[in-house]
Amino acid sequence: MRCLFRIIGIDCPLCALSLRRSLAALPELRNVIMPFGGTTADIETDLSSEELLRLLSGVSERLHGQVTFLLQDIKMKDR
Repeated sequence: MRCLFRIIGIDCPLCALSLRRSLAALPELRNVIMPFGGTTADIETDLSSEELLRLLSGVSERLHGQVTFLLQDIKMKDR
């Protein structure tokens, strides 16, 4: 599935870059698209939305501590 998140709490480009690199390195995530500035993230994964939110929360705590991911949209893969 693909999930679109709004990201709140990124206040500098280097923080956004660090977050994007950390997300892209996670094996549970197949594709991570985060435009410059880090206000949104488009993530492709096989995790459920609940599992994904838990994973993102852990990444947020390790990197920045004040980043919030708000789920905006879910698109299921065509099978």
